[in-house]
Amino acid sequence: PVEIAKAGGVGSLTVGGVGGAGPFIRATVSVGGKLDIGTSQTSGTAAGTGTVTVNDGGAVSVAGVTRLGGGPTAGGSGVLRINDGGTFATNGLTCDTAGDLQHIGGTLNITGGTFINETPAYSIGNTTLNDPLLVLGGNAQMDATATTNGGTALRIGTFVGGPGSGDCRLEGGADLRVIASSPISGS
Repeated sequence: PVEIAKAGGVGSLTVGGVGGAGPFIRATVSVGGKLDIGTSQTSGTAAGTGTVTVNDGGAVSVAGVTRLGGGPTAGGSGVLRINDGGTFATNGLTCDTAGDLQHIGGTLNITGGTFINETPAYSIGNTTLNDPLLVLGGNAQMDATATTNGGTALRIGTFVGGPGSGDCRLEGGADLRVIASSPISGS
């Protein structure tokens, strides 16, 4: 696996142009296995603080599962930030309670595998109207469960505090299950 910020360290990876605003830099990172961001899979070893940012012109492809934060030992935190014009593709995504998925723009593509979000409601949308897109494909599964964050399991085109812009697309046998009393909000 590729590990960003293991054993109490701090690590970051930025792919593509600066903050989605330029200069326009095309860059691709391919991971042949799994990607752990701010997580440790070794019992007794605390993870560090890891951040992966995908900007305009940047593309990250992960053949295995991507994990943000957590693991068997507490102490780490992981951030995945996808800005306008960036693309992040993975075969499953787990956002632990110590993870932070910031889907500000661009495309998050989960093909196969499972999308597990243990943090407050996942928002596909933001105030900047960058049209973030979530694509679930190739029999991928996502269970959106209501949280303490207003009881909403999934926000599309909205965020806490106001309207936004965003889309979700299901392809190739993907399954989105909503488990909540106030399941989906959108604008």
